[in-house]
Amino acid sequence: MVSTGLQVCNTAWSNQSGKLNTGRGNFWFHGTLAQTMFNTVLPPNAKLYPWAFCASAAIGDAEFVTANSNHPGGVNILMADGSVRFAKDSINQAAWWALGTRANGEVISSDSY
Repeated sequence: MVSTGLQVCNTAWSNQSGKLNTGRGNFWFHGTLAQTMFNTVLPPNAKLYPWAFCASAAIGDAEFVTANSNHPGGVNILMADGSVRFAKDSINQAAWWALGTRANGEVISSDSY
């Protein structure tokens, strides 16, 4: 389902159709989807997915919102404790997913991201 949704988004990007946002690193102060808020479905600054936000009727209610930035090599992320950390583009996918959860109880060392 996720891979189908990502395919739909890439096709929409190629055709310049659908709800897409390309604001990589822009408007970070707005506090809206694809500007400040994101999900951890895709790694930061995902190279295979040039859009920052994608929603399509073809993927139901799903929205893909990538963490993206103009910082070289990664993104700054605000943690729930109020600290700001730098997550590398090369972060392990399992560690990135774990950073996006609150209830699975993972313990993630800072050298994982």
